[in-house]
Amino acid sequence: INHYAGPVQYSTEKWIEKNKDEVPKAMVKLLESSSNQFVNMLATVLDEQEEQHTPTARKRSKKTVAKQFSTQLKNLRTKIGTTNPYFVRCIKPNQEFVA
Repeated sequence: INHYAGPVQYSTEKWIEKNKDEVPKAMVKLLESSSNQFVNMLATVLDEQEEQHTPTARKRSKKTVAKQFSTQLKNLRTKIGTTNPYFVRCIKPNQEFVA
């Protein structure tokens, strides 16, 4: 890839495995509670996939890129919350954590 700083090589080997996040249990329960048959089927499929791919205790400790980003962002917000910044341009206040 031609990057602004020069040519860059990327490896896509095991990219999906490294960046795969699990579907939250609350999401599966929500799908299960739906009156729509198709949505219920999705919950069943997700449950089956979860059972087949349950990580071992060793793998469970490995964080995905999304989880690492979320943790870093939470830490940054905590740090900013304990200071009195005069100007922060890159973060939009969202105290209610509304998407």
